Amino acid sequence: MDGGGFYLTGPSPKHCQELMAKEDSKVKEIENKYRKLMAENNIIGDFIVLRGKDAWHDIIQYQEKVNGIMIVMGTRGQNTLRRTFMGSVSDSVVHHASCPVLVCCHPKI
Repeated sequence: MDGGGFYLTGPSPKHCQELMAKEDSKVKEIENKYRKLMAENNIIGDFIVLRGKDAWHDIIQYQEKVNGIMIVMGTRGQNTLRRTFMGSVSDSVVHHASCPVLVCCHPKI
C-alpha cells in the first residue's frame, strides 16, 4: 500500500540566491534615494543595513557597538491588531534601547 504522502521542500539554493540578489538591489535603491535626500537637506548620518533574526535586538546591539546617541527609524504603520499579535520592531526598540529613539511615519516620497 502506497503511503500517498507528499514531501515539502524548501527553496533551491539558486532560488535563494536570486531572492537575495533582488533584495540587495532593492536595498541599494532605497539607500541611494535616502542618501540623496540627506545630502540635499544637509543631514549628516549613515545608512546601515542589518540582517538577522531579531531586527530590534540587532538594531540595539549595533547602537551599543558604535555608541550611537540616537536611533532614528521608520514605521510601516501596522494596525493595532497586527502589532498586538506580531509585535513591532520600532515598539521593541523604543522599549529596550538605552538611548533616545525617534520613530518617523512619513508619506511616501
